[in-house]
Amino acid sequence: SISSRFEIKVGVDYSSDVQLVMRLMKEASNHPSVLKKPESFVRFSDYGDSSLDFTLIFWADEVFRIETIKSDIRIKLFELFSEHKVQIPFPQRVIHVKKEEKDSLTEQ
Repeated sequence: SISSRFEIKVGVDYSSDVQLVMRLMKEASNHPSVLKKPESFVRFSDYGDSSLDFTLIFWADEVFRIETIKSDIRIKLFELFSEHKVQIPFPQRVIHVKKEEKDSLTEQ
């Protein structure tokens, strides 16, 4: 059968240990349906608005089961992150509110 490449993206808190995150993501890819060759790998993909963004890249030949496989990997990843205190942040926005000066017309 033909293998296909798949990705799982995840963002972690900016205070996270990058090497630890990459190691845990690689560990989470140890799934019976993930091919050993080519070997899975992790990329530090971006600096997100609220997170450091990583991508797990792996190959599988069970295309029709891929959503179940990805779900299994995400569950394992969540468990590993929880165990090692790696946090997945909520999106954050900083809003600055300026105090407006009194309108000169309202003073007259």
